[in-house]
Amino acid sequence: MDGACRARWTSYIHNNPADEKDYPRFLEWTRTLIKDNVNFDSTVYEEYQGAIQREGQSPLDFDAYLSAVERELPEAPDDVRANIFFPNSTMTFETR
Repeated sequence: MDGACRARWTSYIHNNPADEKDYPRFLEWTRTLIKDNVNFDSTVYEEYQGAIQREGQSPLDFDAYLSAVERELPEAPDDVRANIFFPNSTMTFETR
């Protein structure tokens, strides 16, 4: 599978974990991806903007999910990426 499509599938599974082992759903998703290729960029941006850390999801898993989506976007500086990651994560930090 193409890297871009693999990243999209990873992102889809993040939001729909029950579909991970559902091959008919994968085929349907693939057909939809091909049909909706015109809307690919806007869909990726919507997915990225709507990303939030799920309850029980580790910060590393959330970062991996965001990284999969980010691969489809133009490269952003680290400070921009951090400003998206931290507000959408459930991590808490202590100040000393």
